[in-house]
Amino acid sequence: MQRLMLAALCVALGGVPASAQVTDDLVRAAREEGKIVWYTTVADGLTVLTPLAALFKEKYGVAVEYATGSTADNVSKIVNEAKAGVLQSDLWDGSTAYTTIAAADLAGSYLPSSAASLPAELKDPSGRWVAMTLQYYGAAANTELVGTDALPKSYQDLLRPEFKGQMAWSTGGGIISPPGMIGGLVKAMGEDNALAYLEALSTQDVANSAERQTGLLDQVVAGQYKITLVAGTHHVHARQAKGAPITFLKLDPAITLISRVGMLKGSPHPNAARLFLEFILSNEAQSIFAKGGYIPANPNIPPSVPSLAPSTGDFNAVAVSLEEYEARQKEWKAIYERLFQ
Repeated sequence: MQRLMLAALCVALGGVPASAQVTDDLVRAAREEGKIVWYTTVADGLTVLTPLAALFKEKYGVAVEYATGSTADNVSKIVNEAKAGVLQSDLWDGSTAYTTIAAADLAGSYLPSSAASLPAELKDPSGRWVAMTLQYYGAAANTELVGTDALPKSYQDLLRPEFKGQMAWSTGGGIISPPGMIGGLVKAMGEDNALAYLEALSTQDVANSAERQTGLLDQVVAGQYKITLVAGTHHVHARQAKGAPITFLKLDPAITLISRVGMLKGSPHPNAARLFLEFILSNEAQSIFAKGGYIPANPNIPPSVPSLAPSTGDFNAVAVSLEEYEARQKEWKAIYERLFQ
């Protein structure tokens, strides 16, 4: 299997008691299957995937084999394998993978008991997916071009004259595109208030950039613009850590991007997949994600960098679900095209 890596340590199989949330029968059945196979978008092998696999093997005696790739590549591989009757992966993940997985009738159903602490917007009630990690997107400003006292503290502040022609957003697709950001404002402000605000923002000559969010962020750091309207807190922090003159603006709301994980219908190792879903939301597993720089979905585990998430970074966020975005993207795109193109 291309880029398939056996990522588990050799640990004895015996003596693992089932927790209150994991039954002996499930552990026994998972051990009999021996392993799970996970096509994942998580790219941090040494810092996240290998420790996850080692811990899962240590706790339950079940190996984890993972292959890393982009959402598009992983989903394509899953769909093609299923069509050929040779499905190898047990799990899928990613922020947008579910659309294609569901359309191909490949979404399995298992709602782990470990998801009980997740808010409703971070899990599917039918168990087709749960949130694995989170990202938060909003505006960011160059602190050399915008002084500390002049930094916007609300979306209304973006309407100030000094920001006209000095802001941009990336036209890339998905929930963190301009239509997705518009959807977030509609959800947070209400339809009429959001439309009134967007009408006003459109007079600020916001530039439409073909750069990805990270590329546009680098242009803001370089001084090409004062503000980007769409930047991830984790991307801003990474540049701050290197001394770049950039700061995340805590405008209300930021947009939540959910990285989901779920099991596949026809999973070759269904019991091991169910056990892994129980495991991946556990405090232990989510702590590994946090140490790797990710924002855990489990509310009991804070990110390693407090500024990355609303609960520890003192900002608010709204979640525009993939289903909401798909249902209303034509409407939100029409607003974007009418006002900003």
